[in-house]
Amino acid sequence: VVINNGVDTRRFSSMQCAITPKSLIMVSRFAASKDQETLIRAMRYLDEDVVLRLVGDGDNLEHCKQVAVDEEVSDRVEFLGARSDIAELVSESYIGVQSSNWEGFGLTAVELMAAGKPVIASDVDGLRQIVEGAGVIFDRGNAEVLSREISRLLSDQEYYSMVAAACRHRALMYDISLMGEKYKSVYDGLA
Repeated sequence: VVINNGVDTRRFSSMQCAITPKSLIMVSRFAASKDQETLIRAMRYLDEDVVLRLVGDGDNLEHCKQVAVDEEVSDRVEFLGARSDIAELVSESYIGVQSSNWEGFGLTAVELMAAGKPVIASDVDGLRQIVEGAGVIFDRGNAEVLSREISRLLSDQEYYSMVAAACRHRALMYDISLMGEKYKSVYDGLA
């Protein structure tokens, strides 16, 4: 029996903060499985008024800070560290990105979608199953393709609204209440 992880979608959907225009967010630890580097490199191809906020801590943090310097985008990339106000930070953001080398389950992607953000994710197992058909999938590690997908969402309001609505709807499939019901059903079946 497979039971997907669940997210408190109401927590993310009910948060109402002023949105920072042209802001991107990625919430992930800085580890080998994550790929903040591709997102940082994509910033080089985006307009100067696009900002990126990276939330998390980990072994690859210093390397990613150096990549931002090397790509000459460090003035537009904010490293926010480990935070407890994720729902607020997501609510303030315009687009959510989940760039990964591999994933078990894209919990952060679901949180971003629950907040009504259009999500762009790497085409890897664990993200593809959650995001494909609702959000946008890009080839893992391809900064140019990622930047084009971001630019399309930034420049086409109708497309942005369509993807955001599809993401919001998809997130409901991963609501924590459904996870609880499925566990209960399995336990009831054992009795």
